[in-house]
Amino acid sequence: MKSKRNIYLDLLKLLAAYCVIFIHVNAQMKAPTKPSIPYATTVAFARFAVPLFFIVSGYFSYKISSARIKTRLKRTGILILITTIIYFAWSCFQERILLGHSLHKYLDTALSYRNLANFIFLEQNPFGTHLWFLSALFLIYVAFYFYTALQKNEQKPKYRPLYIVAVTLLCVFNFASIRLLASRHEIPYLAYRNSYLMGLPFFATGLFLRQYKDRIFKKFELKKATLIIAILTCIAISAIQVVAYNKPSECPPFIAVAVVLMFLLCLKLKSSRLLEKIPFLQKGVIDKLYLNIYINHVIFVRLFVTLAIEQPFIKDIIKHRLSFWLLVAVSSTLTAIVCVGVSNGTRKLVSAHCRKKKMLQ
Repeated sequence: MKSKRNIYLDLLKLLAAYCVIFIHVNAQMKAPTKPSIPYATTVAFARFAVPLFFIVSGYFSYKISSARIKTRLKRTGILILITTIIYFAWSCFQERILLGHSLHKYLDTALSYRNLANFIFLEQNPFGTHLWFLSALFLIYVAFYFYTALQKNEQKPKYRPLYIVAVTLLCVFNFASIRLLASRHEIPYLAYRNSYLMGLPFFATGLFLRQYKDRIFKKFELKKATLIIAILTCIAISAIQVVAYNKPSECPPFIAVAVVLMFLLCLKLKSSRLLEKIPFLQKGVIDKLYLNIYINHVIFVRLFVTLAIEQPFIKDIIKHRLSFWLLVAVSSTLTAIVCVGVSNGTRKLVSAHCRKKKMLQ
C-alpha cells in the first residue's frame, strides 16, 4: 500500500525547528550595526518557521470531528502543563545559580498579575517565551472546537467565515508591521506572538490549502521550478528589507508568501522511499523529534551562549559582520545536534523501559 505521508513536509518542519534555534541564538547575541548579506538572508528566511507550524496544524485539521479536536486539546493542554513546569524549574536554576539573582524577586516579577494576565489572554508564558506557540495553538483549538460543533454537518463544514477573518487579520498585521518598520519603531512582541494576529490567520491558511489544493494546482499549473524561483525571490526581497531597516519583522509579507509556496512545493514533490528509510524520518519519530527540538532548545541555547560569550576570542568574532553570522549558524547547528541527541536518547530509554515492563508482565 502506498504511503500517504509527505516526507518533504516532515523535512520542512525539521528545517523550521532549526530556524527557531537560529532566531533564539541570534537574539542572545548582539548583532553588528550593519548586517551582512548572508546574515540578513538567513534571519529573513528563518521567520517562516512559526507560521509554518500553524499552517501544518490547520492543514491536518480540515474536516476533523469535534471529538478529535477534543483529543488534540487534551494533548496540547498536557504539553503546556509539562513544559511550564520544566521551564519554571529551569528559570529558577538560571536566575539563582547561573546569574546569581534573588529567586524571591524573580518569582515576584514572573508571577505578577500583569504577567499572569498576559499568559491567560495573550499566551505569553512567564517562564518560557517561546512556549507561546503551544498556548496560542490551544486557544485556536478551543475556538475551532466550538466553530466545528456549531456546524450543521461536521462532514461538510463551511470555512469561508474563517477565511474572511483570517485575511483581514493578516492584512492588519502586515500593514502595521510595515508602518512600524518604515518609521524605525520597534514592533511590540505582544502584538504578533499570539493566536489572534499570527496563529489564526496561518491556521486558516492551512485549512484553505487543504480544501483547495487540487484547484490551485489545476488552475495555476504550478511547476516546481516556478515555485522555487518565487520562493527565492520572496526571500531575497525580505533580506533587502532586513538590510534596509536593520530589523526584520516577525513575519515579513514576502516570507508569509514564501511559506505558503514552500508548503505547496512539498505537496507537489513525489514521495521518496529512500528518504522514508532514514531512521529519524520514520513516522511517529520525526514529529516527536521536531517538537522536542522546539521545546528543549532554549535551555541548550542559553547554556551555550552563556559559556561561549565570555570567551575573549568570541567577543572579537561578534564584532565582524560575516564572522557573527557564521558564529550564530555554528551555534545553532551544535544546539540542534544536542537536541536531536537528547531526543533520540530519551526515546530509546522510554522504549527500553516499555520492553522491560512487558517482559516482567
